[in-house]
Amino acid sequence: PVKKGESFRDKLKDLEPQNIFPLVVNVLACFLFMMNNYIIAPSSAYYAEALGCNDALSGIMVGAAPLFAMSSSVVYSYWTNYNYKQPMLFAATLQIIGNLLYA
Repeated sequence: PVKKGESFRDKLKDLEPQNIFPLVVNVLACFLFMMNNYIIAPSSAYYAEALGCNDALSGIMVGAAPLFAMSSSVVYSYWTNYNYKQPMLFAATLQIIGNLLYA
């Protein structure tokens, strides 16, 4: 609850150390997701060509990320009702593995 006259800086002083790790992981996951969109969108046609596939595969690669993010959000919303750390670490691990596979 926000107290009257309490600023954002006051709330940061009350932030406990065990709550910082999930925030850092969440910010890094958002950064990786945005960076993936920034890298994949312009280079996906070249990647599909290097694989010997049609350029339509580049559209599938770009469109697959939001589609799977939307479908996995249902699973993650259910999972985070019981535990928060494991779903965050699982998602971060899958994102790193996906980046390594794309590289």
